[in-house]
Amino acid sequence: MNVGGAKKENGVKPEITNTFCNFPFSQIALKEWSKDTGIVTASPCCNSIRPSNDFDPLKLRNKITGNVDDIFHSQEMNDLRESMLKGEKHPACDVCWDREDNDNPDSFRLRSDVSFEVDVNNPTIQKVDVTFGEECNLRCRMCTPKLSNSLRKDYKYFHKNNLDVSGIEFFDFVDPEFLKDGSENEVLYWKDDTQWQSILNKDLKSFMASGGEPLLSKSFLEFIDQAPSSVHLDFHSNCTLFSKTIVEKLSRFDKITLRASIDSVYENYEYIRYPMKWKMLEKNMTRIREMSNVRVDINCVLSVLNAFDLHKLFDYFDTNIFVDLLVPEDKYISVKFLPRELKEQLIEQYTSYHSDRINLNDAINFLKKHIDVEGDSKNMLKEITLFDQARDQNYKQYLSNDLVQWITKHSKTTE
Repeated sequence: MNVGGAKKENGVKPEITNTFCNFPFSQIALKEWSKDTGIVTASPCCNSIRPSNDFDPLKLRNKITGNVDDIFHSQEMNDLRESMLKGEKHPACDVCWDREDNDNPDSFRLRSDVSFEVDVNNPTIQKVDVTFGEECNLRCRMCTPKLSNSLRKDYKYFHKNNLDVSGIEFFDFVDPEFLKDGSENEVLYWKDDTQWQSILNKDLKSFMASGGEPLLSKSFLEFIDQAPSSVHLDFHSNCTLFSKTIVEKLSRFDKITLRASIDSVYENYEYIRYPMKWKMLEKNMTRIREMSNVRVDINCVLSVLNAFDLHKLFDYFDTNIFVDLLVPEDKYISVKFLPRELKEQLIEQYTSYHSDRINLNDAINFLKKHIDVEGDSKNMLKEITLFDQARDQNYKQYLSNDLVQWITKHSKTTE
């Protein structure tokens, strides 16, 4: 594919034939914080943060000393912007270059339309994307104790009961901070200091938030109380905490995009996003959908736990709700560890699902890319049953028959 630079003039747009992206010229993502030092690293967008680059695409970890403007105008960010205008594929954005090198090119860069004017000659922060620590009320199976402090209960259970977690990547329960008494109530990855105040005092067009669960963060609630109603509020939420008070706080904003973290429905949802009950989530979603200023998008994390039942999620939510699939690969519940025949089955199923509101391209491309990765039923079952033991559950009661039959049969043959 031939690519080129972009003219240094307003109105330039990301195209498959250039290397331009709106994000580095108008926003900053601050997704990793420390209770001791504040901002740990930064990136042009959250999508660029990957295991392949040690979650630090611009190599800024532990180099940050200033406020949000200092970061945005750092040499690293300036170099990234210059590369894009020259037609160079900067390695910080490899996630998008890889996604564009497919039969159906589709990347975050190509979808980086913004609702405000981007000045390539005078880049300014108009949007900030903040992760407000790991305080969370759910213990989702695809998450980690660094992103949900509640999940530390499970990891402490593994440790206390001497359960074998060897061979399972990202089971970082041995971190002494996670194993301390009361660690499930501590927030280790957020600091409310001058750096946060520099963000709180900025004149922003848009603000994006994630967690943990942002609605548990006092700092996020502070932003909601202080921000002008004209700010486009864009945040991730597990949608379990929409009380009447929260709804009243949010109702004054002109525009809200709610990225609802929902991966399935009914009992399968409860299995994945423990300990939430589906009926309680339904009540919250009813309250949310009555808010005229809120657009709801579903952010669904694809794993073997829900891969064969996505149609139930799609059918449950009406045609006004867009569904986007996130496809992680850093645990053994990743679909890449399914056998070839089940991957092919999913590819056929997803390809036949035609809907403008459901983006399955990433899932299809991911399955094709990893089609030859060998199935790993042993470690997959090991990971699943570890959580089953901690929660007194049994996967056979919650997962699809296709998966249960394969994982049970083949895990026995590898013992």
